Amino acid sequence: MTENVKITFSSWRIEGLVPKGITILAAARSLGVDVEAPCGGSGKCGRDLVQIRKEGLLETVLACKTLVETDLEVVCPQQERKALKIVEGFYTGDNKAYRIDPLIRKELLHDKYGLCFTRVYDNGGLLLQESGNTKDYVYGIALDMGTTTLVASLVNLTSGAILGSSSALNPLVYYGHDVMSRIKYAAAQKDGLGSMHRELISAVNFLTQVLSSQRSIRPEHIYQIIGAGNTTMQHIFLNKEIKGIGEYPYQAETLDTSVATAQELSLDIAANAPVTTFPCISAYVGGDIVSGLLAIDIKYLAVPALFFDIGTNGEIALILNDRIIASSTAVGPCFEGMTISSGMRAGEGAIEHVRFEEEISLDIIGGSQPRGICGSGLLDVVSELVRTGLVSAGGRLQAHDNEKIITLQSRNPIHPGKGDEGGCKDVCTNEKPLHNTAIKYKKNLYENDGKRHFRLTDTVSISQEDIRQVQLAKAAIRAGVEILLARGNVKAEELKTIIIAGGFGYHLNERSLFGIGLLPEAINAKISFVGNSSLEGAVRVLLNKRLVDDAVRIARTAQVVELSRIPEFERVFIREMHF
Repeated sequence: MTENVKITFSSWRIEGLVPKGITILAAARSLGVDVEAPCGGSGKCGRDLVQIRKEGLLETVLACKTLVETDLEVVCPQQERKALKIVEGFYTGDNKAYRIDPLIRKELLHDKYGLCFTRVYDNGGLLLQESGNTKDYVYGIALDMGTTTLVASLVNLTSGAILGSSSALNPLVYYGHDVMSRIKYAAAQKDGLGSMHRELISAVNFLTQVLSSQRSIRPEHIYQIIGAGNTTMQHIFLNKEIKGIGEYPYQAETLDTSVATAQELSLDIAANAPVTTFPCISAYVGGDIVSGLLAIDIKYLAVPALFFDIGTNGEIALILNDRIIASSTAVGPCFEGMTISSGMRAGEGAIEHVRFEEEISLDIIGGSQPRGICGSGLLDVVSELVRTGLVSAGGRLQAHDNEKIITLQSRNPIHPGKGDEGGCKDVCTNEKPLHNTAIKYKKNLYENDGKRHFRLTDTVSISQEDIRQVQLAKAAIRAGVEILLARGNVKAEELKTIIIAGGFGYHLNERSLFGIGLLPEAINAKISFVGNSSLEGAVRVLLNKRLVDDAVRIARTAQVVELSRIPEFERVFIREMHF
């Protein structure tokens, strides 16, 4: 009798039992996972690179040559490149034109025998010398190190062309979904920081291998990496101590631009290649927001302007004529599909938009059967549930047998007790008949083990706890915005520009943002969804070395508001828990 083992293709919500001893490639195909293998599985093309978690560590292997001997978790960036909605850069509606003045340049020379060789220069200094003519092979990697997602772009440093982008789940989610969990892990575990550093480097090497393999580029022809991330992520990447970030007075080991060599960090590119991270503003306002501010060309914005990048951390900046006020708030990973009952990343099979019309209308990435819901879809469905009254202003999902909509009369929430479902208790209430649309969809309400849910499809539902996660994330962002506006003496209606950045932010529905109250009513503001501004800033610095000085200027002149030290933050946060 054939023995079966379980294989899981992470972030795709696909798992199944396969015969022990078959290859990962065969297992993928049997479960409908498309792993690219142009050579037919002979192992010659190197395109079917995957990562497996073996004895707690990530290992890069070829899917066609690796057997499934035990239960296995597999990460497949090849599929993510095709199916994930990766936001590669900054979208303005105009053609992007870069000023190209890179740190890395090459010069073709000949010796006295007429044989050619190529010199590689780093800011004018000799970096290395190569045999033959390699003058046309000059590449760099731009890297966005998100708390939940890593995105890398391969850039031609001569032409400025972005040759490809790839994304992967940040392996550090296994150590905690937020930076504080990772800081605690580093403090509590022997070699905790080292373990996370090695995992992160392994994932970056994997993305680099995928990109170089895709374009048939030799990794040793990649001569520079520019990385942007929050302060903690950049420190882990550089293997710098993070304990001080988590303890009062919350100080990072460094806030400066940091430079190491690829060899020092065990990165699989040219050995002496410079690896640079962005300067940070504070322990909790990192290089990713500096990179984003660099990308949006703040000097050309109509101000007052509000910029924020919605991810696991919510970075916010208020841009005024004479200054920038910046802050960061803990959003949590729900908008990236994590910690949600049917959550997944924005890949094939993810519900990305939801509308309550004559029927429930779902937009599904790839047009396939729904396997889960990603952040933008989650925001849409909660907004629709609030609009129709199926979720109260206090965040309570109605009972399936309720014939009335409960309307909150008081803005004073009562926090759930131990074992409660979550959602603010609705007190001093009034009742009125359900919205017509709500009556139609009341049949989608159900309870499972005493917990309330709303069914979108036979396999995808939203739970009361999921709504609670959205409440907490919305309150964190909105409270941060309100505090920054107050510090800048700016009223919401005075805002002229609102810029929403990030891979998640680019796919948001404006109506849903206002529907749950995540954004204040800014009736005169132009709202722009710009994509991955952190990655775009890294691309720009790769192509123009002079922009490093601009990044430093932003980091050193921005004023920081540490929300944890603002007495009124808790009061505003509790108020903004309501939809």
